[in-house]
Amino acid sequence: MQAEELHRQTRAFRVLLQAFGHPARLHRLEGDAVTAVISGLLDPGTTVAIHDSSLRADVLATGAVISEQAEWFFADQDLADLSSIPTGTRDMPERGATVVLPVTSLSATQGTLHLWARGAGIPSVRNLFVTGLSRGVIRDHIALRAEYPRGVDLLLCAGPVIAALPRHLRLEMP
Repeated sequence: MQAEELHRQTRAFRVLLQAFGHPARLHRLEGDAVTAVISGLLDPGTTVAIHDSSLRADVLATGAVISEQAEWFFADQDLADLSSIPTGTRDMPERGATVVLPVTSLSATQGTLHLWARGAGIPSVRNLFVTGLSRGVIRDHIALRAEYPRGVDLLLCAGPVIAALPRHLRLEMP
């Protein structure tokens, strides 16, 4: 691996950590966010489900293992809800997947779906506007909150911009 590529992956990893530490806040990566997640976080010890066939070659190049009970779920933009995503159990909540979901746009001020987010890492309420995300995905995320620590973490990606919606967040659609 070239030194510059390693540095780019390290920078991407730091941004992804920041995204989960500061949920529902917009973060910018160098280049495409989905590609950065694949190259920066996947390795041969990672289980992955791929529902966007255009990502298959990139994911397999990392050595990640394909599994329907995956830690990482690479969805396509047509994902209607979270019913097919592993949510873990009360005894093993870590088996709940992180869903990497491409959306059309993410903004703090405008979009077709308005979310209010509250929880750890957010001082009061954070507004997030998303275009290209099914309301069913958010409805399921909200419903799963009642079963915490079970659940699903969402990583929304719009080009180079990401926003993390971990399972602990309290989301509302005003």
